[in-house]
Amino acid sequence: MIGWFQGRMEFGPRALGARSILGDPRSAQTQSVMNLKIKFRESFRPFAPSVLVEDTADYFELADDSPYMLLVPPVRHSRWREPTTAETSIAGLEQVNVARSDIPVVTHVDHSARIQTVHAETNRRLFNFHFVFYY
Repeated sequence: MIGWFQGRMEFGPRALGARSILGDPRSAQTQSVMNLKIKFRESFRPFAPSVLVEDTADYFELADDSPYMLLVPPVRHSRWREPTTAETSIAGLEQVNVARSDIPVVTHVDHSARIQTVHAETNRRLFNFHFVFYY
């Protein structure tokens, strides 16, 4: 995980790459560490991904742009993870801890995610970081 600060701070609930905690969305440890040790909230709560606009279709069913985290598209079905036999027998609130896709940190229980699309033209630093970090 990396603490990310750049430019001016914005007011409101969404950091949009100005003051963010960046982590690997594929790791269940990322989610529990960020929730329990950094944000001090329930361990199951998912995070909002920032994704390069060019890579959006690889992960999400989204035809539009979402630069302000206002859209909540489904995660692509090809990314879904089938639950194990043991996981299907889990009842109640414990179901929220079952990974639903190969990007479990950002996948909600209903297989959706509240995403931010990142453009080179509007957020060059975050765009370049994504390029270096993920490729």
